[in-house]
Amino acid sequence: AHAHTMVKREHPEIDLAAGEVDGEPVVQRRRSQVEPDHLLCPITRDMFRDPVILIESGHTYEKVAIEHHLRYRRTDPRTNVRVQSIALSTNMAIRMAVDAWLADNPGVTPDGWDSRELLAPSLRQHRPTLHTCAEKGHLDVARDLIEAGADV
Repeated sequence: AHAHTMVKREHPEIDLAAGEVDGEPVVQRRRSQVEPDHLLCPITRDMFRDPVILIESGHTYEKVAIEHHLRYRRTDPRTNVRVQSIALSTNMAIRMAVDAWLADNPGVTPDGWDSRELLAPSLRQHRPTLHTCAEKGHLDVARDLIEAGADV
C-alpha cells in the first residue's frame, strides 16, 4: 500500500460552544484541516483547482502553473526531463478527489484559493496548434507541427 504524505495546515474555526471568559467569547483553533499531499500541485504547493495531466509524462499539475512553466522550459518540473509535447488534459480523478475533500471539510477554503469553487474544467484535450505555438513562442513545436503537415 502506498502511503500519502499529509501536510498539516491550521485553519481557524470558531467554537460557539466554547463559552466565555470574563464576558468575552472564546475563539479556539479546535480542528486543523489536513490537505492531502496528493491533492497539492507540486509547483504551487496549493490544492488543485484546475488539475491537468502533462500527457507525455503522466504527471498532474495546476493548469496555470504548468502552462507558465512550459512557456519558459520544455521540461517536466518533477523530473526535469525534456518533453517533446506540451499536450495537457484535465485530470478528472483528481478533480473528483478535491471535490470530495471539499465536501468532507465544509467551511474550509484551501490555502491559496479565493473561494471554495473549483475552476471550470477544460474537458477537451489541450493539443497545441500552430497558432498557439507561434503565439506562445514555442517555435520548435511549431516547426514540428509544420513538418507533420499542419496547415500554415
